[in-house]
Amino acid sequence: MANVGSPELEHGLAIGVYNKRGVHFVEPGGRQELRLDTKFRGYADAIRSRWPRTGQVLSHIAAGFHRDADDRMDRENFEEFE
Repeated sequence: MANVGSPELEHGLAIGVYNKRGVHFVEPGGRQELRLDTKFRGYADAIRSRWPRTGQVLSHIAAGFHRDADDRMDRENFEEFE
């Protein structure tokens, strides 16, 4: 079986997951994003041994949610001083 990879497809998958959320309420401390990070890391861990590339894509998606949570926490900390 050939190993076929498409960075464009992987990027599109990540964008689709992010956009699937649509307009949403942002919980304090980025709690929802941290839950999504945990969820997608779990998916990645569950499949990585059999499908490493898909596991990598899911880990990348999880990392994006974690960055969103970090950004939210930074913004909240900054707003305390305004």
